[in-house]
Amino acid sequence: MAKYLLFPSQAAAKERVPLFQTALIRAGKLEICLAHTPEGFFAVSNECTHQRASMHKGKVLPECKIQCPWHGYTFSLKTGEDLSGNDCPALKTYPIHVSEKGIEIEL
Repeated sequence: MAKYLLFPSQAAAKERVPLFQTALIRAGKLEICLAHTPEGFFAVSNECTHQRASMHKGKVLPECKIQCPWHGYTFSLKTGEDLSGNDCPALKTYPIHVSEKGIEIEL
């Protein structure tokens, strides 16, 4: 799997994506929602599995969750799992690596 540098440092990442905020990341044809939580950064597919809303416009919730902006479906940022009890397919998750190189995403 390929790794792509998102930010040269944690400080740069935190400045661009403040705590409890999201950012849209484009990697080729992929659109990825990057979310900043107290536990760190998490990346999931940007398209909600319910009705394709843009997850980067959603709300980051405590306990590493993200809420869809259209219908309020809630997903785990760690596993992508639907936590709303609606049997939606999970969001795809992407590993984030923090090192001296900066913050990278694995695709």
